[in-house]
Amino acid sequence: MDKEVGTVDVTVTYDGQPVTRGFVNFENDTGLGGGGELNEAGATRIEKMPTGDYVVSITPPDPDPVPGNTTGESADFSNIPEIVRTARTSPHKATVKPGNNSFNFEIKP
Repeated sequence: MDKEVGTVDVTVTYDGQPVTRGFVNFENDTGLGGGGELNEAGATRIEKMPTGDYVVSITPPDPDPVPGNTTGESADFSNIPEIVRTARTSPHKATVKPGNNSFNFEIKP
């Protein structure tokens, strides 16, 4: 039997402001999960997410190539602190159920 799925709408804010660049990742110990890219409203939708319990991490986008920049670094993503960037340290959790799910993750400074 196929695993049940849900649709997940996610909003991420930092100190009350939308996080407009980055990725939301849902991970668990079964290897199932998913993710999506945040838009200008700090939101993303993930279709057909397997149901279950997840740890949610938020990661910055890959660095933009900048002419003359050999370090690979780009914009400052201080609105995505290190603690939320990996499933191992992120305090954010979510339980996905069949149907529509909505989660709001507030990152505190």
